[in-house]
Amino acid sequence: MGNFDIPHTDGVHTARVDVDDEVFGRRIVSALPNVEVLATTTRIVDQWFTGASTAGHCLRSLHILDDCFSIPFLQTLKLAGISIMPSVGTLRVVTHTLLSTFHLPSVTAEENDAVFEHLTLPALRSLSFGVNHDPYCWPRPSNLSFLQRSHCMLTELGFCHCLVDEQPLVALLTAQSKFTTLRLNFSADDAVGRGAPIPTPILVFLSKKPKGASAYHLPALTVLKVSVVPRQLKAVKRMIQSRSTAQAKKSGIATLLEVDIDVQTKQSEEDIKKDEHTALFKAFTDKGMVIRISYRYVY
Repeated sequence: MGNFDIPHTDGVHTARVDVDDEVFGRRIVSALPNVEVLATTTRIVDQWFTGASTAGHCLRSLHILDDCFSIPFLQTLKLAGISIMPSVGTLRVVTHTLLSTFHLPSVTAEENDAVFEHLTLPALRSLSFGVNHDPYCWPRPSNLSFLQRSHCMLTELGFCHCLVDEQPLVALLTAQSKFTTLRLNFSADDAVGRGAPIPTPILVFLSKKPKGASAYHLPALTVLKVSVVPRQLKAVKRMIQSRSTAQAKKSGIATLLEVDIDVQTKQSEEDIKKDEHTALFKAFTDKGMVIRISYRYVY
């Protein structure tokens, strides 16, 4: 059965549920809406549903998402340790008007479609997820249609372990022009990378203005986390230089404050030219920009 623990921390209320069977979802919908905080809070209700690691069980249907989206005041939904398995259940068509943050790590292509084909989230501002097991191309048509249907304006996007489909991603970034934070296949927690490096044309996209426009693509961008291979570091430098020059000329572009570069490499640690990599970005770090370079070894 499910365990409920609802602590209170600085006015932000967090509900944690440990999952060790497949029917606890019905209990959530009956229990959580009656918790006083759900009826009164104007801040975040943060839902974590975590598979019981000791037993190795996890939820195997879409019922859990139905239950989550039945919580009317939900603003942040983060799922972890859940295998959705669309063949076991069907997610009802859902429009949730308050949810602003959705975190769905570790889903298959089938699960991705099963979720996003049924959702409309007009208040969504932050979307992040990862791919489970075999990487697949992202964004998928279901992701693009979800964003079009929702008419939301994202400010944060993060994904990892994906194979990047260049043209659909450019279409997404063009349509969603308010991004302040991008995490593109960036996963610093992984010792071994599974996702592909970001295609260089995406870095070029971030370096230029749309045709006929006065402002650069994503003019509000201040934080970028990106996965590349060593030969792409100069393209990253050109992108930063281009945006920095435009900002200095007051071209309506925000200052890029933080750049995290996740370098995927097959070289041994002794063979990596870390000093040369650091030197590439010295002119920017000397001016106060935060640039961090980490390495993932891909075998």
